[in-house]
Amino acid sequence: QALAEMYQATSQQPLTVEEGRRKPPVIATDGELAETYMYMKRVHSSDGLPYCVISLYLEEKIFSLSPERFRNELVIPILVSLSPRRIAKARQTLTIGSADAETARLLRVPTDAPVARVQRVFHDADNVVIYYADVIYRGDAVKVEMDLGSVTS
Repeated sequence: QALAEMYQATSQQPLTVEEGRRKPPVIATDGELAETYMYMKRVHSSDGLPYCVISLYLEEKIFSLSPERFRNELVIPILVSLSPRRIAKARQTLTIGSADAETARLLRVPTDAPVARVQRVFHDADNVVIYYADVIYRGDAVKVEMDLGSVTS
C-alpha cells in the first residue's frame, strides 16, 4: 500500500518499450508460477527525465481485468486498487551495479554508470507470484535513508 501511495503522489510517464507473454525468471524460493503472465518493459520518466527501466510480469488473469489501464498507467497502484486477489506477501531486494549499453541508452546515462537494481515479487495467499519486476534506477535517482536508532552515552 505504501509503495502504491508513493507512486500515486508523483507524476510519472510510463513508456512501453516491449510487450508480450512470457514467464518471469523466478527461482524456487520466489514462489509458484501462474499459468501465464503479461510482460512489459517500460521506461518511467518524471519531468521528461527517465529515471528507471522496469521489466515486469503481471499474472495474465489480473492483467485482463483492466488491460488498457495496465498498459497506460503505473501497475502497482492499479494492482492495489483493483484488489483482484489480496497481496499476501511482497518482497524487494536492492543491489548496486552498472548500466549495460541498452539500459544506459534508455536512461540517458553513460555505459557502466552506477545503477540500483530492485527485484520486487508479490504473492497471493497460495504463494503464487502475481507480480514480478526487475527495476533498474539511475544512480542519481536513488536515495536510501535509514533510522539507526538513538545513541546514548
